[in-house]
Amino acid sequence: MKAEVDNYEKKRNCKKLGITIMASLLALPCVVPVACPPDTKVLAAQTDTKSPSQGLQLTTKTYEKEYKTEEGRIYKEVSYEYPYAEDDSDAAKTFNRFYRNLLTKWKKNAAENLKEAEDMIKETDSADNYYADDVKCEVTINDENHICVLQSGYEYSMGAHGMPYRYSYIFDAKTGKKVSAATLLGMSKSRSMKKYVNCI
Repeated sequence: MKAEVDNYEKKRNCKKLGITIMASLLALPCVVPVACPPDTKVLAAQTDTKSPSQGLQLTTKTYEKEYKTEEGRIYKEVSYEYPYAEDDSDAAKTFNRFYRNLLTKWKKNAAENLKEAEDMIKETDSADNYYADDVKCEVTINDENHICVLQSGYEYSMGAHGMPYRYSYIFDAKTGKKVSAATLLGMSKSRSMKKYVNCI
């Protein structure tokens, strides 16, 4: 009987750990993006995504850049949509700082293969076929406690298909700080890792 109870407890703990891991994956980026040349032009397009809830008042901004050869052919096009908190509160400043830093890292990563992209476009006759990296943003939750943001990206480098990727973050609406899954579930990171190891 004790073995059955222990087995039941182990399965129950594994289910809890599965939920913890899933929440962790949503709270942490699947790919960590890693600034473009100084001549990069930022185009900020704002789309109203205000929530009627008590969370931060958010809009989205979009950074866009086209890289062209001396002949004017596009060899890479990038677009990065991200949330922006409109007020001057400390929470809004913290939230915006997080995305400003993330955008800087993403731009640096997006610029890493520019030479390769330019060389590739010189070898093809197609004007419609070039490197691209496009990120769209969706605020999935914006209430008095939490803000959840999902960014879905698609990077194309002239192959048969591109590579999709996602970032997902959870923020405390009162402070604007990123929140970990372990914090949301009320446990330490080391405790959540121990539970994970015990279930393997």
